[in-house]
Amino acid sequence: MINWLRSDLSEKLIWWIKLGKHDTPLPDLLAILQRGALIGERPPYILGERRCIAFSEIPLIQAARLLLNAAKAGVNFAPYGLQFDRNALFAKGARQTIHQPLAEADLLPADQRFRHVSLAPECGIDFTWKREWRLPVDQLAFDVEQCTLILPDRQALQWLRQHSSSPMTENVLLLETLL
Repeated sequence: MINWLRSDLSEKLIWWIKLGKHDTPLPDLLAILQRGALIGERPPYILGERRCIAFSEIPLIQAARLLLNAAKAGVNFAPYGLQFDRNALFAKGARQTIHQPLAEADLLPADQRFRHVSLAPECGIDFTWKREWRLPVDQLAFDVEQCTLILPDRQALQWLRQHSSSPMTENVLLLETLL
């Protein structure tokens, strides 16, 4: 890739955890690390019959700026995630989403409708900032060789190391070191 040409390109895809029922996403992240797999979801906005796992192609420095201020920005993701090689996920079937009006979703082949994301700027519906990719699978097993754990700071890393012996806590990127 010629990412030296454009700073907004990335060879990585990042799965970010959504804010859950806890004050912190650490218990949910711990459960994911213990399971060793991400689970596909099928919320109402994903068309078709496939469960999917969503990733972002936003370069890490921009993601760090956004997610460390997620509450102020009204973003429902937390600065905790897993970073994967984009080409490896592409080989497994991950594809970029297609932003279009809902009325155009039927123009996609049925097996590609999972890629649809509604775009209606006149109604304030615009998720293009996510630079989303979706992998149509029920689950994606991972290990320390395939991905990097992303955490906001050393305190989160210390908490995980106190509660888990996962080797993932040895392959960590701290967002606080980027800013």
